[in-house]
Amino acid sequence: MSQPLESNYTNRKLLQNLEKVIFTDDRRRVSNTRRYPFNTIGLIRINSVPFCTGALISDRVVLTAAHCLYDLDSGDFYSGFTFSPGETAFSKSYGEFDVR
Repeated sequence: MSQPLESNYTNRKLLQNLEKVIFTDDRRRVSNTRRYPFNTIGLIRINSVPFCTGALISDRVVLTAAHCLYDLDSGDFYSGFTFSPGETAFSKSYGEFDVR
């Protein structure tokens, strides 16, 4: 179902105004995540749910933000982590690894 022309015009104007505040998003999708440095960046899942990203800083260490690992509400660390380096929306280039 298409939107009325007036609504499309309003949406365009809203985007133009946002770009004045936060600038134009000129990021590009990385097409080959099997090349460095993109193959060191990956998705962290907790109990199979995508949660955060991390970066491999050695062959066995993933660097991520503290809030990705620690639950302030319970005062405990999350469990059931996996890490998928170089993952895209279409593939897990290097598989998925349990995190200890």
